[in-house]
Amino acid sequence: MSAASLTAVVEQAHRQKMTVAVHVRDQQNIQEVIDAGVDSIEHGDGVTDRQLEEMRDKGIFFDITPLMREKVYSPAWLSAEFRGRRVPRDDWGRKTSAALVQKVLKSAVKFSAGSDMYLYFAGKTRGEASATMFTELSREGMPSVDIIRAVTVNAAEMLGWQDRIGTTNPASLRTSSR
Repeated sequence: MSAASLTAVVEQAHRQKMTVAVHVRDQQNIQEVIDAGVDSIEHGDGVTDRQLEEMRDKGIFFDITPLMREKVYSPAWLSAEFRGRRVPRDDWGRKTSAALVQKVLKSAVKFSAGSDMYLYFAGKTRGEASATMFTELSREGMPSVDIIRAVTVNAAEMLGWQDRIGTTNPASLRTSSR
């Protein structure tokens, strides 16, 4: 998609009071979507410090999607050969993912956390599989309080739903007198 087309899509979505989330990984595409004014970037593995600063200044969210391949690729229906070929790439991916988490935390960019979990995860519902991201983010060095914020307050703000979800307040804690 050309830069002009991407900008036009974002502008039209914003006129319709819609947000725009994009899945991008490399520096060039990340810059293109920053320039177009998207609302959130999912993955963003190749993001630079300068791009994170620009995202912070523009209020663009970074949706961290931690690496969970060893669990996804472990089902018995995948061959041992296939799983074996994944090991070096997954080791590199975990190191890269941990470095990205630290870079995002240092940048002060607004961030949320998503699982991007769409693959089969043996013995778990999609929601249960998605919740495994908490452990992965912790392994990658994200403090527990930031994980909680990423999936509650920050995620609600990213969606524009901060007036409806993401926090507890006295009104939401009231119980019926029954």
